[in-house]
Amino acid sequence: MDLDSDADASVVELARGLRAEATRTNERRLLVLAGGLERGYDALETVLDDLSVPITRTTLVGPDDRLRCEQVPQSRAGDLLGTTRDVVTIDATPNSGPTPSANSWAPSLAAAYSSS
Repeated sequence: MDLDSDADASVVELARGLRAEATRTNERRLLVLAGGLERGYDALETVLDDLSVPITRTTLVGPDDRLRCEQVPQSRAGDLLGTTRDVVTIDATPNSGPTPSANSWAPSLAAAYSSS
């Protein structure tokens, strides 16, 4: 499902602002996309297409290779410690972690923007 253009624009504008603030303050920022999984990934693709972040400096922590970037399963997320990434996206949907629960449904994707 594609986001409508107004929603796309809002999410992209928010992501731009978070990235600019992170760069200006030399800190990190977090953007959480909650809702349907496909809609969240569509929004994230739109954001990544818009930001001037090399895809080689972007990592998805999640069970599937859903983006055009490095993918690391949650069980190996610790491998990222000590590394520098411009964007780290975490698939926090219930079935993505080591102990999925079929009874819980609070899907979200989080994209952390660093200042580097």
